[in-house]
Amino acid sequence: MMPEHVAWPRSISAEYPERGERPLHFVAQIACADLPPQLWGGLGPRHGWLLLFIDPNHFPPLGSDTLRVLHIESLGPERAAPVDLGPADDGKHRGSDAYEYCRSPADIPSTWRRWPVDLVAAADKALEEEDDPARDTPSDSEMLLDEGLPVAHVAPRDPQPFTWRGALYVLNVSERPLAGSLSSLKLDEDFVSRLRKPGYIDTVLLEYNERSAEWADTYRAEGRAALAAFLERYPTADAIIDHLHEADRRYRAWRVSACERLARERASILTHDLDTPMPVSAWQSLQERLKRDTFRYFTTQRKLKGGEWRHFLWEEHVSVYPNGYVANFELVADYYVDTRLRKLIPPSVLSTFEPYWRCHDCNLPHHMGGYHDVDVQWGIPSGPTEDLRLFEIGSDSAMNWLWADVGAYYVVIDVKSLRKGDLSKARLYLESH
Repeated sequence: MMPEHVAWPRSISAEYPERGERPLHFVAQIACADLPPQLWGGLGPRHGWLLLFIDPNHFPPLGSDTLRVLHIESLGPERAAPVDLGPADDGKHRGSDAYEYCRSPADIPSTWRRWPVDLVAAADKALEEEDDPARDTPSDSEMLLDEGLPVAHVAPRDPQPFTWRGALYVLNVSERPLAGSLSSLKLDEDFVSRLRKPGYIDTVLLEYNERSAEWADTYRAEGRAALAAFLERYPTADAIIDHLHEADRRYRAWRVSACERLARERASILTHDLDTPMPVSAWQSLQERLKRDTFRYFTTQRKLKGGEWRHFLWEEHVSVYPNGYVANFELVADYYVDTRLRKLIPPSVLSTFEPYWRCHDCNLPHHMGGYHDVDVQWGIPSGPTEDLRLFEIGSDSAMNWLWADVGAYYVVIDVKSLRKGDLSKARLYLESH
């Protein structure tokens, strides 16, 4: 909410100089009047607003091109992001698995959801405690900041779609792996050599028994029966090789046709208002159609045997319906921060997500003030030092923030610069865990 005369911060990325000057990403806006008097030893502004902008698609070393901290005297109207703002996650350093619900990487949003926060004054010790990140019970800081409300450290399961948009996201998650590029089939020379050796085909089932010894009985028996039927139908090395190439061609054709069927399902969903409830019966019918759309074929799979990697015959079972898909996880949060759409979230879903949103990943709350006392990596200055911490922005499930490997951004400034109000001297560090 910057005044109209304040320009949106931009920079030329040292990592991507060929892209030219690009906008930085807006992270946080803080009312200075809400800051405790003792923060930063009384230094820094206590009027107006502090705004933080970063480049989230940059890895250490981080320079001045990745950060801007602005102090504005008054608010302006809430401003839309620049049209040339890039994606919040370009997939280079983190990977875009958290945005699988987008139809393609080009659809990854350029901004994060708007989530108001409260400032809570707390002793530095309460926020710097050493806790096991895998704990199941809330830390002291979580209990302090959330006033005893339930906190969950295990992510809830992806809910089934409850709106038409949620069903559209499932189709997006289904389509991405099918529409992606596929390497040409190239049979391993060692596998072909073994396949052509006299008597080797007779040992294929024995090898399968060895490799599947720890599998569930039903799964092992089904796989062995399928392999036995395959060997009976294709009893020679040449027949097996020819079939593997033919199966690969049929699989590629199936992928194309599956994307066409998904396109028809998408067109049907788009006839509805996406942000309206989807009847349970409609979702169940769509789910069954997706589950039935499968393709089974034999190929080779690389497995470790006797300390070396070897290729073996393997029946692949591919389904349009993704296994362990994550499609509606972020949609719940998007609806939650929209007062018009929050009512669409089923109470049973909301009751599992609210406690999870309260947790601090790796016990890293968002934090202003204090100092960093453990130099984990990337040269973050340990305190007490001449550097004061303006911001600590931790990984945050509610915001879909995952900095590096569940780490945090630290924005620090030296005492002299803060005393003079020269926020251009602020520096950015990225901590990974």
